[in-house]
Amino acid sequence: MKIKLIILCLFFAVAGWSQAVNMTTTASYTQSFDTLNVARPWTNDSSIKSWYAKKSPTATFSYFLDNGGNTAANLYSYGTTGANDRALGGLTVDATPYWDYGMQLQNTSGNPITNFSVAYTGEQWRAANTVGQSLFFYYKISTTPITDLTPGVTTGWTAVSALNFASPKNTTAGALDGNLAANRTVIAAVTLPTFTLPNNSYIMIKWEKTDVSSGSNHGLAIDDVKVNWTTVPLCTAVTVTSVTPTAGPVGTEVTINAASGLNGATATFNGIAATVVSNSATKLVVTIPTGASSGNLIVTNAAACAGTPIHYDVTKSDVTSCSGSALQSDLFISEVTDSNYGALTYVELYNNTGSLKTLSSYILKFAFNGNAYSSTYTFPTGASIANGATYVIAFRGSDICSVPGGDGSYANDVSYVNAGINFETAKNDHIALFSSVGSTAIDVWGVFGSGSWVSGSLGTNGASFKRKNTVSAPSTIYSNADWNIIDFAGNVCANNDYTDIGHYEVFRSAPTVNSHPSATIVCATKNITLSVTGTEGFSGLPGLEYKWYVAAPGASSFVAITDNGTYSGSATQNLTITGIAGLYDYQYYCQIRENLATCYTASNAYAIKDIPTATWSGSWSPSAPTSTMRAIFNTSYSTATANIEACSCEIKSPAVLTITSGKYVEIQNDITNAGTIDIQNNGSLIQVDDAATINGLTKVTRDTTPYEAYDFTYWSSPITAAVNSTAFSNFRYDHTYSFLTVNYSDLLGLGHDNAPPSPWINESASAVLTPGRGYIVRGSSAAGAFPRTTSAHFDGILNNGVVTVPVTLTGDNVADSDDYNLVGNPYASAISADNFIDLNTNTSGTLYFWTHVDNISTAYAWSGYAGYSSDDYAVYTKLGGTGTRGPIVVPGDPTSGSTAVPAGSIASGQGFFIKYDGPTPSSTVTFNNSLRSKGYDNTQFYKANGSHEVKDRIWLNLQNPAGMFSQQLIGYIPDGTIGYDRGYDGLFNNGGNYINFYSLSEGEKYKIQGRPSFNLQDAVALGYSTIATGPFEISIDNKEGVFEDVDNVYIEDRLVNVVHDLKQSPYLFTTESGTFNDRFVLKYKNQSLGNEAIGDAESEVSIVSAKQKVTVHAVAVPIKQIAVFDILGRKVYDSGIISQYEFAADHIINSQQALIVKVILENGRQVTKKIMY
Repeated sequence: MKIKLIILCLFFAVAGWSQAVNMTTTASYTQSFDTLNVARPWTNDSSIKSWYAKKSPTATFSYFLDNGGNTAANLYSYGTTGANDRALGGLTVDATPYWDYGMQLQNTSGNPITNFSVAYTGEQWRAANTVGQSLFFYYKISTTPITDLTPGVTTGWTAVSALNFASPKNTTAGALDGNLAANRTVIAAVTLPTFTLPNNSYIMIKWEKTDVSSGSNHGLAIDDVKVNWTTVPLCTAVTVTSVTPTAGPVGTEVTINAASGLNGATATFNGIAATVVSNSATKLVVTIPTGASSGNLIVTNAAACAGTPIHYDVTKSDVTSCSGSALQSDLFISEVTDSNYGALTYVELYNNTGSLKTLSSYILKFAFNGNAYSSTYTFPTGASIANGATYVIAFRGSDICSVPGGDGSYANDVSYVNAGINFETAKNDHIALFSSVGSTAIDVWGVFGSGSWVSGSLGTNGASFKRKNTVSAPSTIYSNADWNIIDFAGNVCANNDYTDIGHYEVFRSAPTVNSHPSATIVCATKNITLSVTGTEGFSGLPGLEYKWYVAAPGASSFVAITDNGTYSGSATQNLTITGIAGLYDYQYYCQIRENLATCYTASNAYAIKDIPTATWSGSWSPSAPTSTMRAIFNTSYSTATANIEACSCEIKSPAVLTITSGKYVEIQNDITNAGTIDIQNNGSLIQVDDAATINGLTKVTRDTTPYEAYDFTYWSSPITAAVNSTAFSNFRYDHTYSFLTVNYSDLLGLGHDNAPPSPWINESASAVLTPGRGYIVRGSSAAGAFPRTTSAHFDGILNNGVVTVPVTLTGDNVADSDDYNLVGNPYASAISADNFIDLNTNTSGTLYFWTHVDNISTAYAWSGYAGYSSDDYAVYTKLGGTGTRGPIVVPGDPTSGSTAVPAGSIASGQGFFIKYDGPTPSSTVTFNNSLRSKGYDNTQFYKANGSHEVKDRIWLNLQNPAGMFSQQLIGYIPDGTIGYDRGYDGLFNNGGNYINFYSLSEGEKYKIQGRPSFNLQDAVALGYSTIATGPFEISIDNKEGVFEDVDNVYIEDRLVNVVHDLKQSPYLFTTESGTFNDRFVLKYKNQSLGNEAIGDAESEVSIVSAKQKVTVHAVAVPIKQIAVFDILGRKVYDSGIISQYEFAADHIINSQQALIVKVILENGRQVTKKIMY
């Protein structure tokens, strides 16, 4: 079905050429010509609105209705007789050679129209002869109304061959029915190529019928014309205000600034798309892409509108002083360009012959559309080219482009003939350089005689052909592979780039960059080294040199680096950068040089980038931080929401970072605090890097465990300069004491030196607490119920990193068992006791913690040194800890109920004793961040972690009904010995307690004893002391490892000859006051009840050789004597009479060998065993 547009026909003068179809929005126009159903005079823009017709040479005419039978040279409304279905056409004859008809449209949309298509049906209503004929389609664009169809003249009109209509029938003369399929051609929509119709401009489309034979011609007509167009928003390009840096190598991040319009913008460097790093309305950051070269930097906004080209120098190389190729035989064509707008062609010649060339000896010849040479260019009189120079000719028409060089101004000479070379299909052009006196070409661009040598799809686009400097030239054999071809896309002026015109470098051998600088930045990175490698371009020279350059953010250029505190190796292939925290977004590259500074190749650029950031402003953006990210707190945050792990941390004012009880913040590096950090009781703040910094106000609250009136608690400050009266304002800070070891000299036990001067130094109210040093502070004596807890408040800058604390021997030079020093955890988080022991090898490896909680029975409440004697020190080694009491419960305190057994974590602010064991009178112990972890419990030291390494160990309690209590630990470890093992064995310290409970081995008393791997034959001597008499009990407090599976744990009471299984129930006994070291034995087999054969001494004696020591242990009968023999039977050791259950001998011989150990028991039995010593 035909779509018909009814148009009111008005009759007025033919001169009316001002009307056009208004193209206000994206739309279409159709014309069926069905209104031409009455013959009458033709009136332009009236017979059909906006349609025009003209014949040559007559200007005034009528149109007639015809069915194809008429042969006169008229304009016809074709159709079958009486039908309203019409078509518009005309007949030409010899005297009327042309008929033109078409329509005019005007762009009134306010925006350019870049898409315009035409579709119609061509119909043949008469055949005149056998000669094929056509209607030819043309269009013309003008800023003013088009007033003439100009039949027979095509100048200024653009032909579109795809819209031509060729006669379907070329037969004997006669009428045809143009509505029949055989006599018509439906021409589908054809989009006009590279089309732009500016706002308010006019377009006239026309069909032209040409007389091609004598007499009458075919009757050809058009019907069902449909025109479609698309308007596009007016393109407003971004106005760039600055570009930094203005030059740089591949990989450089280039910052492009504008007042607005950069959201969604992109950029190209000399036609190669750049990678967008980031953009906002006013800033676009892009990376110079691989393959980019110096040329136009073009910024295109989100509306695809390209801005004004900006010249950008891509730093690649300088070959000025490089060694290179030999001289060339003659001049050659080094570059050819063609504009995509108007008519402008540059031809550049280069001279590398070694001497000046006079151009009067040369000519340029042109061959168009694949044809023969048809035009010659002669150089101006006196023109010449110096060696190493270019000579440029511009061939241009009247139209010019606004880009630099778009008017031919880059040329040495301008010619107005041969303007614009051609890349259209089958119409490729050719240029050759000839000698003015010869007929043989010297050098060529394009393939002579070929109309289709151009690669790709340049079409009507412009392009630049830059000759590669690695190919042989001059040459009369053309290959596209010898040229770098850049497409100037479309018909937009801004896409033309002439920056290379007049610049050409012959091949010189610059160094090659083999590897470019790079570095991996992670949370812990503080310093980096950037490295490059290269290869000489021309071997045999002195060698490569290196020079590094840097561009600060916002800097206009890269500058050379000199060695200083930040940079070292600036003239080597390895540049070391120290302290990158202040150098984020600084960019670096290296010139790898050969010969001089003017022979180099640039590496790619590398930019130091900060790690990702998570920002809290009521919610996390873009996500919650991890240990590889920076955390920034713009507003207050509480770990009640979640724990925090981050690489670094910044708290903005006035934000408060609150760390709640049982929660943590772990920061790998620095903390910048302009707000406040509030660490509530049992909250933890951990910094991982010892060199990390922290500033600003931190408030740390620490609550004591329940204590009785007038009792002391042990402390250490987590901040750098805590004042006694401020931190302990809720305590009796007039009773704050430090411990001066050199004044301590007492063999009775820790804390019982009554001889002056006292080791306890009373600190003043204004005293500043030294980090890492321990203090004791008396609790509040205010009225109220006891036991109670009290809070200490430490406000200031937190301690972090390495903290060293002086330690000394006592003033007593007689014994080494009393060299105790009071130290403390200096951090706002718990530390590992095991790691502290391992780190400080100059200590005994045993830690002592004061654990006073409740009053003892009034029956023993006399004054004197025993006033606190029930309290004792909890002891800890790597084997485990021993407590000082059974569980107590404070009503309303959920933290109470523990048994005060150290579990391996030293809480924040906890003071404790260590015993200095170094070889010199004084030294230091060290705390550092490796001791800290978010996984360590920060409540009270002696509260279990909830998970720990399972060991083979058992805890035994000794207590009486009055509340006197003592505990010891015995464990078995793979590398343990019967003797003292540092870090695992805890020697008994006589704290002046009512009762003490310990084990014995090799004459030493142990609160904690580690022994070799578990053996059912083992027996451990136990001792105790007491000032009280009456009933006591020995019980198992806890057990783990092998003791979960052992059937029996026996206590042998040798005083009353009783063996009792502690796994069944505690053992009850009575005692006098005193010290008893031979009454009890712990063992796992009851020999007195067993069925072993008499004389089976093998099962009663254990012989162990380890670490050049032989240890012998007897289970039931004391050892009388031990003798050792070598394999030759010579006695190498004799103990003499010893009468002990356990004995050790070391340094028996000086070399490793097999020995025979002979053990004689007091009952006469003997055991002989071969060992390796």
